[in-house]
Amino acid sequence: MKKIILFCLAFVAFFSVKAENYMFGELSYDNTHMGYKSTFPDNDLMISSMGLNGFGLQYTYGFGITDRPMNVEVGAKWSMVFGGKTVKDIPFTGVGEEINTHVNLMRLAIPVSYIYHFPLMGKLAIAPYLGLDFRFNLMSQLKVKYTEYLNGDYVDQEKLNLSYFNKKDMDGHPASRFQLGWHLGVRIEGNQKYFLDIQYGTDFVRFYNHTLGEANAHINTGNFSLGLGYYFK
Repeated sequence: MKKIILFCLAFVAFFSVKAENYMFGELSYDNTHMGYKSTFPDNDLMISSMGLNGFGLQYTYGFGITDRPMNVEVGAKWSMVFGGKTVKDIPFTGVGEEINTHVNLMRLAIPVSYIYHFPLMGKLAIAPYLGLDFRFNLMSQLKVKYTEYLNGDYVDQEKLNLSYFNKKDMDGHPASRFQLGWHLGVRIEGNQKYFLDIQYGTDFVRFYNHTLGEANAHINTGNFSLGLGYYFK
């Protein structure tokens, strides 16, 4: 009987909560996965996929749209991610190379989301959401270091400082400054003020795309974030 009463109270609370306007700030850990694929014979800049780790800062305004606890949110998120990877190819002949790649990527996203806040027991709530990202790539540093080996010994080294957005650096095919994507996430809200946010999404528009005849090189991006936020009501 006690469980039934608690369920009924939660059910009534669910339909009695009305949507309110609010603002929130959020600090997040961000991971951007760059999926490299290339069918060009010369694949120096597309050596492999890698994950970039960093952080993000977000400000969002939520508009109450009905008498139910649902909102449409519009915000701005700045993020900075960085990471690298080393690929070594030194066969038994002892003649080969090592390629070390490091990427810094700064982005500004305009997320637009639909969210529904489901009240739980006490002051907890769970809020799933779905939306679109209008993403602007502000800066990208690409550092590549080539090391050649002969009989297992280092013989030569070359270092390059490039930008994915520089037409000359990318052989006339720079990366896209704008990307459209989607996101899906959920927030665990406490006391109608604090929340834990988990989100994942991908981008419809490729970060980089170069097609020449039957050959193609491209980079797809996926985005994960884990954040802590605070509502201002």
